[in-house]
Amino acid sequence: MTLSAGLAWAAVVSHEASDLAARTLDTRAAAVQDAAQDEVRRHGDALRLVAAGLASGERVDAAAFETAAAPLDSMTLAGATSLAFLARPVDDAGLGAFAATWRARGSVDLELDPVEAADTHVFAVLSKPLDGSSQRRTGVDLAGAPAALEALTRARESGDVTMSQAYQLIIDQQLPETERQTSFVVTAPVLRQDRLVGWVLMGLRGQDFLGGVVGQAAEGRVDVALSADDTAGESLTVAVAVAGGAGAGPDRRRSITLPVAHQTWTLDVTAGDAALVGDVRHRPAAIRAVSVVIALLVAGLWWSVTSSRARARGEVRAATRDLAAAEATARSQAMLLHTMVETIEEVGVTVVDADGAVLVQSRSARRMLGVDGPADQDAATSDGIGDADGPDRWQQHYGLFALDGSPFPRDEMPLTRALAGEASDGVEMVVRNRARPDGTQIAVSGRPITVGQDRSGALAVFRDVTEERRRQAEQAAFAGMVAHDLKNPLTLVRGLMELVEDGLEDLTGPERTRSTVATHLQMSSAAAGRMAQLIDDLLAYTTADNTTLDVREVALGGLVRDTLVDVVAGHVPGREGDGQAAPRPSVHVGDLPTVACDEERMRQVLGNLIGNALKYVEPGSPAVVEVTAEERRGGGVRILVADRGIGIPEELRAEVVKPFVRAPTTTAGRTSYPGTGLGLAISHRIVERHGGSLRLQANPGGGTVAVVDLPGPTRAADVPVAPQPAQERRPGGPRAEAVSATATRS
Repeated sequence: MTLSAGLAWAAVVSHEASDLAARTLDTRAAAVQDAAQDEVRRHGDALRLVAAGLASGERVDAAAFETAAAPLDSMTLAGATSLAFLARPVDDAGLGAFAATWRARGSVDLELDPVEAADTHVFAVLSKPLDGSSQRRTGVDLAGAPAALEALTRARESGDVTMSQAYQLIIDQQLPETERQTSFVVTAPVLRQDRLVGWVLMGLRGQDFLGGVVGQAAEGRVDVALSADDTAGESLTVAVAVAGGAGAGPDRRRSITLPVAHQTWTLDVTAGDAALVGDVRHRPAAIRAVSVVIALLVAGLWWSVTSSRARARGEVRAATRDLAAAEATARSQAMLLHTMVETIEEVGVTVVDADGAVLVQSRSARRMLGVDGPADQDAATSDGIGDADGPDRWQQHYGLFALDGSPFPRDEMPLTRALAGEASDGVEMVVRNRARPDGTQIAVSGRPITVGQDRSGALAVFRDVTEERRRQAEQAAFAGMVAHDLKNPLTLVRGLMELVEDGLEDLTGPERTRSTVATHLQMSSAAAGRMAQLIDDLLAYTTADNTTLDVREVALGGLVRDTLVDVVAGHVPGREGDGQAAPRPSVHVGDLPTVACDEERMRQVLGNLIGNALKYVEPGSPAVVEVTAEERRGGGVRILVADRGIGIPEELRAEVVKPFVRAPTTTAGRTSYPGTGLGLAISHRIVERHGGSLRLQANPGGGTVAVVDLPGPTRAADVPVAPQPAQERRPGGPRAEAVSATATRS
């Protein structure tokens, strides 16, 4: 009987051990699946957040990219290599202008590496490393990665995050074979009013992703293999995570199909019974042997079975604790996301569910809308208006109005459109309510999102543009003042000069005097004409940036020489004082090529830069100016205007190219320099209109170098013309003296 009881207990223990192993494997497999899904969702949410931030701005540049990508610094994204912004496709003919445009937008080290076999290219123009690497990751052409290109196409068609098929990242192909991993890219489109601005893309190394995700979920008991289809449609083992104590071989297997962003992954979870439940599976055989040898060990058998059950229960409790810990981790990540959204001051974020109930609303959003704290649809205090759920209540409750003052239509609100599956960008409206009686003008972008399992919702990202629109109105008013107070008197002056010119034939006196007067009058008329054109350019700058350029081939050498005649002569009299003649400037002009540009606009740029170089010098010191040019690698020309003046502080070099911004100019012996703060701003706008860039840098030894980069083809320097004596070409007065002031050509 003792033997029978022992055999029966052995069978029971064996069955329970098998059931426990199966349940433990199911628990671990479910934990691995949840961990993988949650991590993929975090990657997708991070990309959506960056894409929404870029879409809400007026244009994408390095500063906007850094601001939008800043939240990722605090998110530990498993397997992520880097975040990149990919511009819209460009063909071979547009590569030069494309590179110049993105360098001007802040990607100063951008070097394109186009795939030769491709006619159309998709380049990464902005990049942020996420794996601690300093490797250059801009200029990469995704035309050489079919899997990535297909993901970009799917993301554009779906308007949402898309995962690529498995392949080897372009940036990893230079690594040693043993360090390469099979990887993916995750991408999301950046859409502004349904127009594609570009994509944000994140590289995802398979082995690093799997190792970072399943470590806690696997609990050292199971092996996990990740498989996915490659570009040929063949199933490929991407990564394998082996548990340290998994045993000699798998006794059990679970295969999980995991849908991820328009792709399908397979997770194979395997483990041996020993790894799942310890040595319980060996104990039935020991019980049988002991039962056959001696029945007196029944008590020991009972103790063994009881202890095994207790251990199994302990392991179940441990598994429950692990699940609770995983839940706490997820809650912590949610809190991190909430904190991140709350700390963004420049933009507001609101998330609603399918019924329009507010789920998330950042502090900036509540401030712009006049909401008094966390979402509460009925509560209101003296400082705010509370929240309102449902599209039917939004207009009246928040006080949403169109720019013409009429109530904003319900069906045209970005959140309403997003709930209907339609994205929108930059929709402007006015918020006017009890908390915002003066009105706040905001620009809103909306996107449809998924807020839970198969639950639709909507995301709105908006920013306060009240101050921006106020400044634009001030600029328009300033333009009107310029048109009235400057152009009208100038028209009178030009008319009077024409009358004087018509009366020259009646002028008596020596022929040389009459010729000199006629020459000076012609020069004055020409200068007045250029001044009128400059006023027109100022009006164009303050009111619009789409003036048509008259681009043609222009010889820079002749243009600089003509500009020097006016600019040098205009600055020499202005620097005379105390009865003493101003120091004569030294101007050196190197060999300058012929470039494609708008001649009058480029004359304005060079006049401003050379004029600044002559003006901003220490009192009593001669101005030293050097104008040179050099070919740029990749095409185009770089023009350099260098001086030995008072210089510009490093922290202000990027600011002085903005309207009405001037660097401090107080020096010993002179307290200020005349100027409006518009010259560099106008020059910067003109150069950008040519597809180039203008920046300022320090001149070694003192002074400033203005660097103008222009795209397009160039020809060799124009042939020097033997200079005549300045007094013969420009007879009389300080004007001729100024032009002859050591202006040389090498």
